[in-house]
Amino acid sequence: SGAGGMVAAIRAHDLGLTSLVIEKTDKFGGTSAMSGGGIWVPNTDQSKKAGFKDSPEEALAYVKAASKGLVPESRIRAYLENALKVYRWLDENTHLHYLVVPKYPDYYAWLPGAKAGYRTMEPKRFDARLLKDEIKHLRIPNNLITVGGATMSQIDAYVIVGKQPGWQLLVMWRMLSYWTDLRWRLKSKLDRRMSLGTAMAASLRASMLDRKIPLWLETPFEDLTVEDGRVAGVL
Repeated sequence: SGAGGMVAAIRAHDLGLTSLVIEKTDKFGGTSAMSGGGIWVPNTDQSKKAGFKDSPEEALAYVKAASKGLVPESRIRAYLENALKVYRWLDENTHLHYLVVPKYPDYYAWLPGAKAGYRTMEPKRFDARLLKDEIKHLRIPNNLITVGGATMSQIDAYVIVGKQPGWQLLVMWRMLSYWTDLRWRLKSKLDRRMSLGTAMAASLRASMLDRKIPLWLETPFEDLTVEDGRVAGVL
């Protein structure tokens, strides 16, 4: 029930198939919910609107250099072409919306085609109220990054940790929004304005609920059922 499994289930449903997501633990989200929730997608509409200069050729050169010849170029091109399609499809068909992060550089900044930002994207904040009672089944990381109880996004972290101009006002605004959310404070200590991996997992689960796609918790995969040489089910 990580991001990959939930996206696959949602896409399969929308293509006319019947989906079921199984999860061996009592919480959904897996390591996706515990992560930063970021995806790496060059040449997005958002980066172009911001005036950032990038190109498919530079992105290809960067991944080829980073992978050191271990990945066929055809596979790299397939990723670069389809990552844009997946991002756009999610934005148009699910609750999961991404924001480009201007100041998040490529990890191997010295390689050909590397850029100083605008390629990594993070999940837009998600309102936990949309999950209703299902929120209690969401995996919440023990080291959730917060400031005064309020969750931080990657963009927030850049401004606050780096003490960029306006960082103190941002801290005050995030804390004020958290502590004045009285109705939600009576229900939970968790910030309902979710960010990072929790926002990603919660957004996808909400999209499953819209489609009535079932999720079976505490249902570990044991084996495949094979009939006449093809997989027919799971145990």
